[in-house]
Amino acid sequence: MSFTVLQRITVALLAVMFLAVAWAVADYSRRTGSMVDTFVSSRISEEDGLRGIEFTLGEAMRLAMDMHASRKAPAETLLVLLERISDNTRDIPEDSQGTVRRLRQELSSARTGLLMILDKRPRPAASGRPAPEATAVRKAVDNARATVEDLARTDAAQPGALTYLSSSLAGVSEALDGFLGERPDPLPVIMKQLDAVRMEVEELSTLPQWQGGEARELLQGFKRAVYLLMGNIPKLQELQESDPNGAAAQMLAHTDKLLWDEAVSDIRRFKSLARAGIRQGGQDIETVLAYDKNTVLAVSMGCMLAAMGVIFILQRLLNRRIGVLRAGAARVAAGELEHRIPPGARDPFGRLGADFNLMAESLEKQRHALGETLSELRAARENLEERVHERTLELHEALESLRLKDSAFTQTLECVLLAGPDGALVDVNPAMLALTGYEREDLLGRTPEIFNSGRNDPELYDQLRQALDENGKWNGEIWFKRKDGEDIPLWMILTRLKGDDGETIGTVAISRDMTEHKRAQDKIAREARLDFLTGLPNRGTFMEALASSMARDGRNGHKLAVMFLDLDDFKHINDTLGHPGGDEILKQAGARLQTCVREKDLVARFGGDEFVIMAASLHDSEQALALSRRILTAFRAPFAAGDGSVRVQTSVGVAVFPGDGQSPEALLKNADLALYRAKSLGKGHVECFTPELGAQARNRLNVERELALAVERRQFEVHYLPIVMVCRPVILGAEALVRWRKSGSLLPPAMFVPLAEEMGLMQEITAQVIETAARDMRSWAERGAPGLHLSLNLSALQFTQPRFEELFALLNAQTESLRGCMELEITESAVMRDPARAAGQLQMLRDQGFAVALDDFGTGRASLHSLEHLPLTSVKIDKKFVSDLNSKATQAVLRATISVAKGLGLIVQAEGVETPDQLNFLRQCGCDFYQGFHFSPPVSSTEFLDMVHRQHQGGAGRQTAFQDSHMLQ
Repeated sequence: MSFTVLQRITVALLAVMFLAVAWAVADYSRRTGSMVDTFVSSRISEEDGLRGIEFTLGEAMRLAMDMHASRKAPAETLLVLLERISDNTRDIPEDSQGTVRRLRQELSSARTGLLMILDKRPRPAASGRPAPEATAVRKAVDNARATVEDLARTDAAQPGALTYLSSSLAGVSEALDGFLGERPDPLPVIMKQLDAVRMEVEELSTLPQWQGGEARELLQGFKRAVYLLMGNIPKLQELQESDPNGAAAQMLAHTDKLLWDEAVSDIRRFKSLARAGIRQGGQDIETVLAYDKNTVLAVSMGCMLAAMGVIFILQRLLNRRIGVLRAGAARVAAGELEHRIPPGARDPFGRLGADFNLMAESLEKQRHALGETLSELRAARENLEERVHERTLELHEALESLRLKDSAFTQTLECVLLAGPDGALVDVNPAMLALTGYEREDLLGRTPEIFNSGRNDPELYDQLRQALDENGKWNGEIWFKRKDGEDIPLWMILTRLKGDDGETIGTVAISRDMTEHKRAQDKIAREARLDFLTGLPNRGTFMEALASSMARDGRNGHKLAVMFLDLDDFKHINDTLGHPGGDEILKQAGARLQTCVREKDLVARFGGDEFVIMAASLHDSEQALALSRRILTAFRAPFAAGDGSVRVQTSVGVAVFPGDGQSPEALLKNADLALYRAKSLGKGHVECFTPELGAQARNRLNVERELALAVERRQFEVHYLPIVMVCRPVILGAEALVRWRKSGSLLPPAMFVPLAEEMGLMQEITAQVIETAARDMRSWAERGAPGLHLSLNLSALQFTQPRFEELFALLNAQTESLRGCMELEITESAVMRDPARAAGQLQMLRDQGFAVALDDFGTGRASLHSLEHLPLTSVKIDKKFVSDLNSKATQAVLRATISVAKGLGLIVQAEGVETPDQLNFLRQCGCDFYQGFHFSPPVSSTEFLDMVHRQHQGGAGRQTAFQDSHMLQ
């Protein structure tokens, strides 16, 4: 088919399309007119329905008003209703079947029957059946109702009016059912009409055009009025039957009248709105019809333009086909031989495209054959370039490796020698030249023998060669000689070099200078054997020398003495001068000790202020004692301390081998025991070890172990020594004394308290005593002995920080309710160690309510000035003054002491009263209280309470507090 024929067919198709569009527009106009007719018909139907609503509502209203207002007879009421129904049928046009005429005849028959009923006033028959006239009326009404229904089925011109006629007749029919000679009830008629009105209004409410605005509000108001009327009318009838003239009936009737009026007003307003809507709908339809006419013209013009557009598209299609051929030719000319034109229709253009594709395919085959040859040549060239590139990279990497190795060889800090297979040096790096002082030319071609220092063991070279032969490597320490003749230690690593064939091609030696390392080792070894402060040998060096000397003197039958010594009161010196000053004293002490010993003797410092001297090859023990006395004499001279001087004494303990120990450890331990014995005798003493000291040490060790176990197992008991008034035998309290229950016996404090203080156990023991004493005091109060006072002894060590803080917290926790009855005793010597600090600590106890007593008064260094500033409540006179009253001097001292204490406002207590004469003397001197075996020894808690009860029963009387003697002021 040619392109021209295609154009003609296209034009014909466009003409047909134009005619089809015109027909569619005409059909659309026709259907639009039909829709308009339907719209008008529905609007007329709505208006007719509204007219029927208005009619029926009016009839129901008049019927109800007549029923309520005039209260006519039922027959008369029905007659009036039938007449009005007949009047409304006049608006219904005649039909061809005569149905409307038949309806009017039936209504006339019913009206005639009611007139007859009104004239005769019939009564119900005896059988209960209705009168014949009523039956005839009923039949006429039913026929009229059936006629209305037939008319509604055949003619829908006025469906609303016919529906309400049918509803009204149905109500009349129901009213006649009750007509038995009495008047019929019009209420069914009214309710039937209202229900028909309600149903029609519900149907109108569902229409879209009445869903909003004023129309929706009018329908809602109308429905409310109808619902209220349907509920009120039956109630009004009941009220009229029960009380026709009642106010309630009148009020309800008036309300119904208002509702009737409101409903009629709403339906009339709604009717006006519906008519306005009909008029507006007509105008809208006219506008639509005019628009359809213009639309038909516009569509026709559009079809013509579409035809022209199709012709233009066909022209463009032709140009595009020609353009495709031209573009394909251009691409093939440019070398794109694989390009093909898409297959087209079987027309000249399609055949031309097929010929073009055959030409391009032939050209592509020729180019493919030529391309394979070119690809082979290109692959060969790329392979050659790749091999050249790889070889270039290998050469570059080899060059970089050589450069890197050369840099490592010349710049490394390690010393490197490179020897050939014959052992001659072939290269030396700068580090080795700098270390040995040689020039490069001095070493090349020479053997390593040039570095031989003569200090290496000949066996070293044999081991070196053997290791190289077996393992190919060796490392170790070796001495080299520098060019200037100085020997230097080196750590060397030798490696034998092998070629690809496994043959030896040389040896490389990598060395490091060990000079500084050896110096550091020597320094560490030296410091490990010497005391860093004094430069004297330390413990390890001394013990090695002691073991060696003991073995030598044991073989030679000589004696050897170990002297253990430390500086007396060095802690006080350290606290006074500070640690730098104390270190200076230690240095001077070490130097002074070295001036006292022989050259072959050894002086060592073990740490702190402890020094040990070993005197070897002695003939007897007297030589050791003579050396000890020289040491004591040397220490009598003062030591320099800053700008001044200080005197330092020392104590010495001596143990002699072989009698005092067979091992270095045993000899040193026994010398330490002798030193402990010397220090217990006072400052500046020398004491030799004896077997008794060893036994005492073993016994002490056992006691320490048992004492620690006793603290853990709480094996301590508290006994109470009564405190009694001097003027009369009245018990005011007791002093708590700790006892250790050991192996079934009780040990007094003097046998374990000093050891407990040294072991640091006194705090735990004191805590147990305070806990037990507080528990016993509470038990005494519960058992009839309240107010007893208790004295507790405190250790001097407990007044040091932080032990005092622990003690203070313990007292607060255990004795909170007993502080007013408790007295704490502290020895005079403990207070005088640091009076200022002790005063502050005692004041803290006084602030908590505790009384404070100064124990062992008169045996220490307390002065009157210190007593005046200490917050004391009482003093306790030591028992050694009381036991020596046979001496007049003692009596005078005792009187003076009591007088001074009284003058300071303090309570005076005496300890150790054992005889009546001692008690009488104390009474004469004005002593306040005493305790001792004259009254009672220490007893258990139960025994003490029994003693108090016996005294009370004997009528002796008892003070309940120390306040009478101002104890707590």
